[in-house]
Amino acid sequence: MRVLTYTLTRLGIFGVCVLLLWWFGMGGWLLVAVAAVAAWALSYLLLPRQRAAAVHEIAERAERRRAEGRRFTAGIDADAATEDAAAEDAAAEGLAAGDGTIAESAADDSGWHGSTDRA
Repeated sequence: MRVLTYTLTRLGIFGVCVLLLWWFGMGGWLLVAVAAVAAWALSYLLLPRQRAAAVHEIAERAERRRAEGRRFTAGIDADAATEDAAAEDAAAEGLAAGDGTIAESAADDSGWHGSTDRA
């Protein structure tokens, strides 16, 4: 929640910068570029506690995942396991043989496959 609060506050500062610069007559891509730099500087100066809280929350989340021994969510891990099983089944059944993919690439030891030199 602290990361979301920090992000929304920074976006608010950017919006205020855009509006102020537009009101003073600036426009186009220069408006966005100057507003981004001004918003970065203002958020750096005005939000050090919020930034530290957001960093602390992200670090806690990473440490918790590291302690649990998982790198991704359970859904992503399940998808990866399903893909791995399908790839192993295809390789075991020889489905890719002769069509220029897995088996043919493994048998070809000529090096880089993207060469356009046919001499």
